[in-house]
Amino acid sequence: MVVVVSLPAVSLLAQPKCLSPEQATALLRQVNSPQDATFNKKLHDELRKLATKTETLLYKGVENDFSNEAFNQRLFKARSRNNARLCQILNESGWPSSALVGKDGVAAVFYLIRNSRQLDLQAALLPVVIAAVKLGEGEKSQVADLVDRMRVDAGMKQLFGTQVRVANGFLVLPPIEDEAHVDDRRKQFGMLPLAEHLRILERQYQTPLVRSVITKQTVTPSKRALERTIANELDAAVIDEDDVVRVDTNLVSLNVSVLDSKLKSFVGALEQKNFRCSKTGTRKRSAISPPPTCLLIWFS
Repeated sequence: MVVVVSLPAVSLLAQPKCLSPEQATALLRQVNSPQDATFNKKLHDELRKLATKTETLLYKGVENDFSNEAFNQRLFKARSRNNARLCQILNESGWPSSALVGKDGVAAVFYLIRNSRQLDLQAALLPVVIAAVKLGEGEKSQVADLVDRMRVDAGMKQLFGTQVRVANGFLVLPPIEDEAHVDDRRKQFGMLPLAEHLRILERQYQTPLVRSVITKQTVTPSKRALERTIANELDAAVIDEDDVVRVDTNLVSLNVSVLDSKLKSFVGALEQKNFRCSKTGTRKRSAISPPPTCLLIWFS
């Protein structure tokens, strides 16, 4: 699941701290020194049930564009209950390994962590998740999904393009850091190229996808600390503001999908002649940087 649900920031922060640094370190030691364990069917079934119920709720939210406040509150309460129960399991039983809850049980734990919307819990467990994946307990793509979820929730650009949100009947792709190299990063984590991934999302949700407007980011100490933590865990370099190269261009490549809103299906067999460009909303710019030649695309 890759849909980001926008909830009030206060709600995301108003949850009790789950793990102390010492507890998180103990979980990491446990993962790196796996012990024999007896399969716990009851715990396995509970984890799968929690993840499945959350996924069902999210799909219902997508269908209704998350426009129902009562539903959003219901979703928030479900997340809070999940977080509390997950913390209890981690504190009482330690890390749920595949020996204890099966591979699908571990996948359910990853899912609950990604969808917890509790940044301190995610940050504490990121090294644990990565260690578990290195031992074959999960997929590299699950790490990428978690990293992007954390960055988007913190108001930062995502690294892998895994996250979209629902707004006004569209899937909206938040900005991606250094997008020119996103497919290189995705390949390293065993993921499809971004363009192919986005086409799958549009067909899966029968909803057109657009990109959000890129705005200047405010780099706070907490964001920088989170970025360095993630970079250290991923063995990646942090991109500093002084290292970013920016260029102006008047040529923009746009990927367009046309959706029939009544039939809920994509319109195919469109040719170049079916589209036309319309320039609107231009503002005064210097002679060196003329206005774009096309800002809107229409089809006939």
